Amino acid sequence: MDKEIKDITEYNTQLAEIKPRYDNPIRIALNVNAPTRNDRLTHDKLIQLNAFSPSSIATAKRSFEKWNMKTEETIKLAKTYRIQSEVDSQLQTAIKDFIVIAASSKRAGKSDVEGEAYVSLGVIYDNQNDFLKANEYYFKYLSLCEESNDKIGIASACNCIGVNYMLLSSPPCDTGTLLGVQTNEKTTEYIDKAITYHAKHLEIGPDLGGHFVSNSNLGLCHGMLGNIAQSAKHHQEA
Repeated sequence: MDKEIKDITEYNTQLAEIKPRYDNPIRIALNVNAPTRNDRLTHDKLIQLNAFSPSSIATAKRSFEKWNMKTEETIKLAKTYRIQSEVDSQLQTAIKDFIVIAASSKRAGKSDVEGEAYVSLGVIYDNQNDFLKANEYYFKYLSLCEESNDKIGIASACNCIGVNYMLLSSPPCDTGTLLGVQTNEKTTEYIDKAITYHAKHLEIGPDLGGHFVSNSNLGLCHGMLGNIAQSAKHHQEA
């Protein structure tokens, strides 16, 4: 007996960003409760994130301690280090908690809670720009949605996976995905995988918004590969 397909007649795809950039991958709003995504990182924010990462701050702090410097700047930096360390500790705790929730929900047969835990883990790793690790959990969510014929969930998972493969080939930057990509064997592999999942999203829909997002992302993917005709076709159909 076929599994019941969830009703999608009242579903409307919502964009994750109010004003998405045409030259960057488009995410759709998640259909489950999950942590908030970080805003798209600009070039300046990426520099700031790198400069004030836990490892960078720890290195600077050790250097300051070595010379016993007590200037206003070093005090401020040490405070930033403590704050960042607390954030990092909270993230690790959240990751452990969601892993436990996913495992216990799987044993209890609560697939909806299990799925929310996987998506939450995916978003946490997205926010750390660890897109491969994030996709590990989006794949788990996709598998659950396929088992239950949850088309909305499948569309959401495919969008997450496809966008992450695009970001792996062209990390977030001010220049956009098209100008930021450097094609080589590895990035081409990632883009091909992105095309696979965006095409699956397009096939599923499940509505006009979903068709717009998936076509837009497919247009970007083909543009990154230099397939101008295919890129134009998808952008026209978006």
